[in-house]
Amino acid sequence: MHTCSCGPIHNRAPKWPLPAPGHHRGALAAGKHGLGMLSIGGTNDDALAKHAENWRMCEEAATRTARPCIARNWRLVTMMHIAETREKARENVQFGLENFAQYFRDIATFPIIPAGIDDPYEWLMETKNAIIGTPDDAIEYIETLLEGSGGFGSLMQLPITGRTSMRRSGITN
Repeated sequence: MHTCSCGPIHNRAPKWPLPAPGHHRGALAAGKHGLGMLSIGGTNDDALAKHAENWRMCEEAATRTARPCIARNWRLVTMMHIAETREKARENVQFGLENFAQYFRDIATFPIIPAGIDDPYEWLMETKNAIIGTPDDAIEYIETLLEGSGGFGSLMQLPITGRTSMRRSGITN
């Protein structure tokens, strides 16, 4: 007979982040229960201010319930596509961007790219809701996200194009 001496499992259970998509309910619940927070809902200046406010509310809720609220458990979601040149990055996303926009308008719970936008690429870039460019562009964008949010633990990428679109663009991995 074998015995296991691994200790209680509950101490090692993952702390899944709660989504806080532009409103405070998820942030308050995350703080109350000592969980991480998932900020989704844009990365333009206004959205970053809302994410920072949600994190502040998460920290306050955690303080009231004596739960840990650790910034490394805060995840910020953004859209990004990087290539050797800006032109190549734009070319890479051309096959899937309209389908991406349509999916989030018609199926998902919130539209990332509003209806009536003639050029989703231009809209994403002008509104700072995504970065489609070079590694240097990505570094500058991430620094802007860090500054605008006040800091976060992890950056999560929401792919702008699907695998089929990437293959059409010549991306093999």
